[in-house]
Amino acid sequence: MSASTQLGIIVLILVLGFLGQLLADKLKIPSIVFLLAFGIILGPEFLGVIELKNFMSSLQVLISFSVAIIIFEGGINLDLREIRHTSGPILGLITIGVVVTCSVTAILSNFLLGLSWGFSLLFGALITATGPTVTRPLMRQTRVQNNISSIIEFEGVLNDPISALLAVVIFSMVSSGSFGALGLLNFFWRIGFGAIVGLIGGYLIYFFFKFGDLSEQYVRFSSIIFALAVFVSADIFIPEAGIMAVAIASIILGSHDFQHKERVIEFKEDISVVLLSIIFILLAALVSFEDISPILPWGVVVVLGILFLARPLAVYLSSIGSTLKTNEKSFISLIGPKGVVPAAMATFFTLEMEGGGTILGLVFLTIIVSVLFSGIFARPLAKFFDVMPMEVIIAGGGGVGSRVAERLHERGENVVVIDLDEEVAKNLRKKGIKVVVGSASNPEVLEKAGCNRTKFLIAATNDDETNLMVCQIAKSKFSLDSDKIVARVNDEENFDAFSDLGIKSMNPDLSSALILESLITRPEVFNMMEIGREGDIVEIKVKDERVIGKKLKNVCGEGIEECKQFPRSSLIVLVKRGEEDIIPHGDLVFEEGDRLTILGREKAVREARSIFESD
Repeated sequence: MSASTQLGIIVLILVLGFLGQLLADKLKIPSIVFLLAFGIILGPEFLGVIELKNFMSSLQVLISFSVAIIIFEGGINLDLREIRHTSGPILGLITIGVVVTCSVTAILSNFLLGLSWGFSLLFGALITATGPTVTRPLMRQTRVQNNISSIIEFEGVLNDPISALLAVVIFSMVSSGSFGALGLLNFFWRIGFGAIVGLIGGYLIYFFFKFGDLSEQYVRFSSIIFALAVFVSADIFIPEAGIMAVAIASIILGSHDFQHKERVIEFKEDISVVLLSIIFILLAALVSFEDISPILPWGVVVVLGILFLARPLAVYLSSIGSTLKTNEKSFISLIGPKGVVPAAMATFFTLEMEGGGTILGLVFLTIIVSVLFSGIFARPLAKFFDVMPMEVIIAGGGGVGSRVAERLHERGENVVVIDLDEEVAKNLRKKGIKVVVGSASNPEVLEKAGCNRTKFLIAATNDDETNLMVCQIAKSKFSLDSDKIVARVNDEENFDAFSDLGIKSMNPDLSSALILESLITRPEVFNMMEIGREGDIVEIKVKDERVIGKKLKNVCGEGIEECKQFPRSSLIVLVKRGEEDIIPHGDLVFEEGDRLTILGREKAVREARSIFESD
């Protein structure tokens, strides 16, 4: 094949890759689905445009290069400072979860497909990885609670190298015909070596970027060189340890702030999209119906077993003792799409071992089914399990903005703060709050914070001109309704400007004066609230089946014995049923979906809330 013909095929792959990404964005389905479809169509099973023998000499190098960059891009988007409350489940998923997934998958493959234990364990090791190439776009589209998205995304980045290393060790055992403790030690040695190289490399890159005083162009360009250098530094000594090294190095960078960091992330995302398009289309062209047809229909049963037995079992066992609620565990257990690493590693084994085509067919079948299921059902499942909370963007992380962010975050809401001050960002991240560093009056910064998907925006900077501009951009560019925007007005003379936009606004000095006045004229209400220090107001949904159908005066007692009496320092002030507002009374019968507004002291409000909300 001539050089121009090969170039033409590469251009065709890039065009189809762009089309796949475009379709994914419009249809809200992970791009891998379309990329795999294009690869199979262009492969020898259909059109025969791609003949991999023409690319085989460079395929392994291309796979290694792509995996390194894709893993690096996934890790640099993560921040260890934001997972203080979710580190336990993440650690569980990359340890207990890996063992459970691999074991259950191996048992299913052996009993249902008749694969040898060696092949079954190899397949099980390969599909323990979820992968950032799928989970990150999925979480962006679905917009679940921050703690859930952090768990799923961190699992994707860290499970990729663990899966690859486990698969390599099992492959060497299968090839040599010996299984034993030596192989297990080899596995941990590879992980440890890769992690050490990643830690050293990550901090060296961070210090170089922080103190090197480089221009944006050089930082972007050198980030690729450094990522590949870390990968090769580990891989050249211990094969496949480079994946772990680049994963750890990228998370180190993602967890520290340095100059031009946002531009590096954007640059990496663009390159990853290109590489992802090329690699998946080429790998899909390897799939042969001769490899898949013998494993049908039991292969589909195995895949379903992975999705609905192995994955939930792994998640629930991994999160024992964690603060995750049952609905959160259930959602995570049903979201486990497979990404590029299983496909790349399966391709490697196909080229290296006899009978590897069966493994390749199973892996691609698992990828297709898991990605389709997650892509189609992630959002409905998130709504069903109630893990899509109110999303709030707060422009300005000063005293007011930070306090509001902390209170909303404590209630489990998704909060994103935008601020220019790195120190403010650092302090908020320590509390687990997501921060975007930049100017809130910049549309690109607002988009990065998720303004096109947010339900509420609070403009809380100490500059009225900035707050006004934020409100205008939110309305005009992101089509956010006026009743979903709240602004802080620092100068009372500027109230009219916000009023003309239809924006609800408040002035701290005026609000303080009104509260102080009310303390004198209406003290009974404010005694309960104690000006927000010990008081709280919440709106909750009635979910507990024991409450539904009961009268308000009979809520505590029979059926809910743990509630001897309704908390005395709390009060249900309003019941919203559909569009109807109901003033509560003793004979009011609660219905499923009723929304209650409860006012009172914080502890009493929490106790009252627990009566109506089931786990």
